[in-house]
Amino acid sequence: MKKNRMAVWSLCLCLVSLCITGCTNVEEGSASIVESTTDATTTMAETTSVTTITTKPEKTYKTIGIESEGEGIYAIHLINKTNAVITGFTMEDGVSESALENMLAEDEPFETDEERILYIDTTQASQDEKTPTYTVVITVEGDMVYKLHTFPYQNMDSCQLHIEDGVAFLTYTDLTTNEELSTKESEIAIQQEEEQQALVEEQQNQAVKEDYNAEVQSVETQPILTEAPATDPPVTEPPVTDPPATDPPAADPNDGCIGDGGLFY
Repeated sequence: MKKNRMAVWSLCLCLVSLCITGCTNVEEGSASIVESTTDATTTMAETTSVTTITTKPEKTYKTIGIESEGEGIYAIHLINKTNAVITGFTMEDGVSESALENMLAEDEPFETDEERILYIDTTQASQDEKTPTYTVVITVEGDMVYKLHTFPYQNMDSCQLHIEDGVAFLTYTDLTTNEELSTKESEIAIQQEEEQQALVEEQQNQAVKEDYNAEVQSVETQPILTEAPATDPPVTEPPVTDPPATDPPAADPNDGCIGDGGLFY
């Protein structure tokens, strides 16, 4: 009887041990499942984050001039804020004597609010140890022409073109000082100076013209002097006079004459 009880108690202890061990394994297994799930979620989050962070492609613009790179090449970002379509764009360097060429294609005008990249090649000037200064000439629809006398390409990488109060000008950020600058006042001053110079030249030309007209009128009002035709003086011949009469010489009695009969006296 005692043996049977001992056997029953031993069997109960074994069952209790098995239950405890099984619960422990289930808890450890559950923790592993939770940890694996967390790792998977984290990995998915990281993957999603990496996928959504993408670099936007750089916007491309039409160009003015020949696209190139290297020392002495300047690329300026231009924005047309003139409220007009630009049909002509040329650059004067003050040195070249060749005719200026339009840097815009006929079928590609520079539209209002359009952005373009202007390429300026100064390599040749650098070889000649010169720093070129440019005057930009722009033509807008209607054949109106404006000049940008100041174009500080070395101090900017972007600028806006404007037309106000009869002048074209730039606004830009200076690369050295980071100041927002405008060339409007300088363009107005240069235009006024050119207009004054043109007025002086016109007045000088008018004075020269008036002097010339006065001189011509003075010549026209003077009496016309006519000269008699030149004539030779009359030829006077000396009067014809007969030579003085001379008597024949007296005969010499001693002289003889020879006649048919010989000498006789």
